[in-house]
Amino acid sequence: SICKVFVLCELLGGEFSENTETTESGFFALGALPELFTEKNNYDQIKLCFEAKDAEHWETRFD
Repeated sequence: SICKVFVLCELLGGEFSENTETTESGFFALGALPELFTEKNNYDQIKLCFEAKDAEHWETRFD
């Protein structure tokens, strides 16, 4: 089985360091996302995260 988890985090400080998995990082509005590597994440999944962040009462979704 495959499990995918999205977690809302708060940036407390520090700086990004390029590594073997990630060459850069950034923050984007939903309407200004860079090209996605859709084998890992797609637009609908990210949109769902924005909806959860903005919801007053969010229920976890399982599929």
